[in-house]
Amino acid sequence: MTRRTAFITGGGGMAALETGKLETYVPYTDSLTTRLLGAFPWLIRRVEPRFAAVGERGRRRYLARHGLVPAAPAPTPATATSATTR
Repeated sequence: MTRRTAFITGGGGMAALETGKLETYVPYTDSLTTRLLGAFPWLIRRVEPRFAAVGERGRRRYLARHGLVPAAPAPTPATATSATTR
């Protein structure tokens, strides 16, 4: 997923919230990504950390842009797993 695709997808989600429409346009590259991961589900474990990192950077940028401060840092998958297995 490229930075542009993440931006467009996020913008589509925000547009849906602002307009109240249930259907929004999803970029073609997102469709290809979904089809690829559906055909090869074992790839999900390899690409999910990268997608999560891109999403986290976008979340932090959004919070900074709107002057919001997160209450606590979001747990990483490794932290959440180790906390539940103790």
